[in-house]
Amino acid sequence: MKIIVTGGSGRAGRFIIQEMVSHGYDVVNADITSGPDQGARFVAVDVIDFGQVVTVTKGAAAIIHMAAIPNPLMAPEHEVFRVNMVSNWNVLEAAEIHDIPKLALASSVNAIGAVFSKAPGPGVFSH
Repeated sequence: MKIIVTGGSGRAGRFIIQEMVSHGYDVVNADITSGPDQGARFVAVDVIDFGQVVTVTKGAAAIIHMAAIPNPLMAPEHEVFRVNMVSNWNVLEAAEIHDIPKLALASSVNAIGAVFSKAPGPGVFSH
């Protein structure tokens, strides 16, 4: 079974690739930079380029989408939003085009306002 891991060279992606390879999956690390050789094939992919995402996901049985700007302090807010949202859309659209039945999208504690928010969101840290 071919599994695409976007952002496979990143901090979490490396562990995901290691786990998938250890279970015998055919793993493709789709990232802009290569990581350590863990038995996955590396394909240079910029996830904000729709054509590259559609191409690399062809024939996949699953996608684990980890590629993102992980910290809003690493780039201006508008750039973090653009990269992270466009890459999500590209991966979702590619999964639909190729009829890929399994897809995992990463998130973070920031989704509930726990780390980088000006104030915690509803239900966060409440009693």
